[in-house]
Amino acid sequence: MLYLIKWDDGTSALVTANDEDELAVVLDQLADPFAASWEEYDGPLWLEFPRIEEGLPAGDVDPDSLRERRPQLPDTDHAEEFVERWMAAVQPELSMLRDAAFMENRAIPRAAFDEAVAADLGWALPGSLMQPPAGPDN
Repeated sequence: MLYLIKWDDGTSALVTANDEDELAVVLDQLADPFAASWEEYDGPLWLEFPRIEEGLPAGDVDPDSLRERRPQLPDTDHAEEFVERWMAAVQPELSMLRDAAFMENRAIPRAAFDEAVAADLGWALPGSLMQPPAGPDN
């Protein structure tokens, strides 16, 4: 199964596992699985992987440079639908704000952007003028 993961820090991932028990074990390799929420993902997915040798400098090859080869999202309707569904799942407030701005053909004001991100993440962005939500520890 493919799972869409949303970590408490706002990052997200797609992870495969046979079931939720195995998923917890896989997530535990990176961080505390209790710091994440997830749902099964059965939507579109299309990643493009560059040829390993493309873009490498001439001469000896640093093995770490091969790890830096990253998948790309192609410019296709399928990949666009994946991005739309991913964004709506992991950052719903920002997704709605972006959709409204797109439909109205306007930019997103920075304050509205920061508010949407803070609402999605549950805390303020580093360097932002926003303050963390008030709570017992603040």
